[in-house]
Amino acid sequence: MGHFDPTQESQAASEEKLKAYACELEQKLEARTRELAEARAHLTEALQQQAATSEILRVISSSPGELQPVFQGMLANAARLCEAKFGTLYLCEGDALRIVAAYNVPPAFAEVRSRSPFRPAPSGTLGQVMRTKQTAHLSDLAATQAYAERDPAIVAGIELGGFPAPQSACRCSKTTS
Repeated sequence: MGHFDPTQESQAASEEKLKAYACELEQKLEARTRELAEARAHLTEALQQQAATSEILRVISSSPGELQPVFQGMLANAARLCEAKFGTLYLCEGDALRIVAAYNVPPAFAEVRSRSPFRPAPSGTLGQVMRTKQTAHLSDLAATQAYAERDPAIVAGIELGGFPAPQSACRCSKTTS
């Protein structure tokens, strides 16, 4: 008959406990590594935003009473932070928009937009943004009703500005008369 050795069973149980503990520690290490990567990404983003804010404050202090350099600096920093190819900044004037800054905008589009203020279609994205003062996002500007109806502002954006799909967010926070 076989002989029962309690130390062998005890040793096997200890090895299983150690394996389970090692597995648990490995999972915790992976979780902490992910948390550290996320924290580093947040820190990098915060530092970029702080640098952009510092740049804007520098522009404001060096050009008292001049809004154009401030608008240009704000837009350039926003485009850089958002990794945008180009951007435009508009001033709401009643029911119209006037371009006040452009960053890396295709020349044909910039020329059309700078001619005079334009009135976006009320049913279009910019019309919605002006009406609601809320951010709007659409995935394909060419698939909108406003483009199908050949709204001049949308047509210019797509055909002259080369607005790609997906389209980035639009935001309007304040209107002036």
